[in-house]
Amino acid sequence: MNNRKILVLALVFVLVAGALFAQTIKPITDLQRGVEEFSSAMAKALPFNSTMGLNWSDAYIGQIVGAPPHFGAGIFLGSTVLDSGDIKTLANAMYSNVPGGYSRLPYPGFGAEGRIGGFLLPFDAGVKIAVLPSVSDDFDLHHFMVGGDIRYAILKGNAAMPKLSLGVGFNYMNGGIGIDIPGSQTYNIPTLSKTLELANPRAEFTWQTLTLDIKAQISKTFLIVTPYLGAGLTHGWSKAGYEITSNLDYDSTGTIDDAAKIAINNELKGLGLEPLDFDGTSGFSSIIKNTQWGMRLFGGVAFNLSVIKIDLSGLYNFNDQSFGVTLGTRFQM
Repeated sequence: MNNRKILVLALVFVLVAGALFAQTIKPITDLQRGVEEFSSAMAKALPFNSTMGLNWSDAYIGQIVGAPPHFGAGIFLGSTVLDSGDIKTLANAMYSNVPGGYSRLPYPGFGAEGRIGGFLLPFDAGVKIAVLPSVSDDFDLHHFMVGGDIRYAILKGNAAMPKLSLGVGFNYMNGGIGIDIPGSQTYNIPTLSKTLELANPRAEFTWQTLTLDIKAQISKTFLIVTPYLGAGLTHGWSKAGYEITSNLDYDSTGTIDDAAKIAINNELKGLGLEPLDFDGTSGFSSIIKNTQWGMRLFGGVAFNLSVIKIDLSGLYNFNDQSFGVTLGTRFQM
């Protein structure tokens, strides 16, 4: 897999995290407004990204019993995109900017996948997985994705008719980026005229989604080419946010007590913002949950070179008008 492409998104967040600790004072309310927008954006992007893979050109691959048996395995690589406007508020609160001034940022995806034909009834089943361990000693990046589906053939296809299937599947994906930053950062608590200082903090951005995916697909092979088109309805249970580990110094007292934590959260809640989840005196986090439905289109063309298939696919997310592309290759009987 091309780790450089996977790192594109990581570097965006690392740049943001690295700027979190600039020597400037900003209101903590800006941080919480930013994380709410970030979480909302990720709730749209994560389920869409998790549906990459298993969108094979053939709407139905046939049954495992028979001659030859029908099964296949391969890899895929691609990317969806994020609207940078949904990240700018958080970036600005962390004394940074979305690099390059781009309106869209890539969110790469990759994985291994396999599919096997059913028996008795006309169905097939697929699984996919992706694991990315830490790729640098300077920061911790992890990514994990697993999913599966079952498709039932409404039309099995023949010389005159296309293949048509209905499918259902589940996907789970999580990831995070953590970095240790030397120095300190101070936030002010506007209505309290107090400050909160973070000493030598570690920042981590985290995200997670579980999706139910319902899809329909049609395909037809012409010689060595198979065009296909599909639509999917996805329900995602997602959460995203940040965690900061640091010794907390409230108003230069050297620590923070429960009364101060309550006062800070009362200010945030009074403004309709998500409160901080304090971890004693050693940090705080803000992880926000979002649940929503999404709809997408996917389609493309496959080139069939005997038992080797090469798929080029495009995806479109109606939720945020974003798009994606994938390239896959596999062995398929």
